[in-house]
Amino acid sequence: MPKSNPRLSFGSELGFRFYSTSVRVIFPASSLNDGGSQSYSFQPTYIRLGPSVRYSFSRNKSKIRPFINVGGSFSYAVSLQSTYEMVQKFGSTQQVLNSGGLADNESAKFETGLFVGGGLKIYRLMFEIRGETGSSLFGNFVNYSSSTKSCSLYVGYVFSKRR
Repeated sequence: MPKSNPRLSFGSELGFRFYSTSVRVIFPASSLNDGGSQSYSFQPTYIRLGPSVRYSFSRNKSKIRPFINVGGSFSYAVSLQSTYEMVQKFGSTQQVLNSGGLADNESAKFETGLFVGGGLKIYRLMFEIRGETGSSLFGNFVNYSSSTKSCSLYVGYVFSKRR
């Protein structure tokens, strides 16, 4: 049997992620119309799967073990609550030119990203700080270039002891 490396491990995480944001853009009057606005409201919810590789800088018997964690995240939308509305003004009348939501957009159902983190395992407690960047549903929906960036702090407890 091949010898296993106690410093290198593979894992996967299952998580829950939600966003809530709203944006309103107001356009000035021009020679064609008296201005207008675009409104967006997003409240999507995702289930996230994150496969990762962890490297520990010290041996298993150490009481304090620093580590780095690198991986990807793959999210699937379980709820795509959103609204979109574009309104143009012509004198005293308003005309709704376009409306809809994320449920109409197939590409908003998936999100992908990469993360890197570092932390410490002290006895059975684990502390990790992690940064992640990835695709964004906002770019998929409103045709603007955008991405999600996040920073997270994880605290964990190891229930089983390795042999």
